[in-house]
Amino acid sequence: MRIFAILFPVLFIAVTFITISDAEAGRKGRMALYCQGDHLHYGSSNVFRSKRQAFKDAIESWASFTVFEYGSEWGHWRLSKNKKVNCKKGSEGWKCSIESTPCRRAKRGEKGKYR
Repeated sequence: MRIFAILFPVLFIAVTFITISDAEAGRKGRMALYCQGDHLHYGSSNVFRSKRQAFKDAIESWASFTVFEYGSEWGHWRLSKNKKVNCKKGSEGWKCSIESTPCRRAKRGEKGKYR
């Protein structure tokens, strides 16, 4: 009986914590976004030894122009949609070109379009 008195509260707290964590994860997955319609922005990299470096440079190119044109809230590659990535290895190394539609998080009270 004593073990039940100890284990029940511990199990109750653990189940409650897991349920709350899952609810938070679900809410984060449904982030409201505003996107620039089908308007695409482009970025390209210089030549690098690794594909990863070339891809990172292309994202920086995409983000810098997007931020210049629309502001910092629009310059997040991970929030953009309609992504296309083209990386090729040439004789000198890797080069990437990317394109996607810029999106930003909806502000509090705005009704965005769910991704």
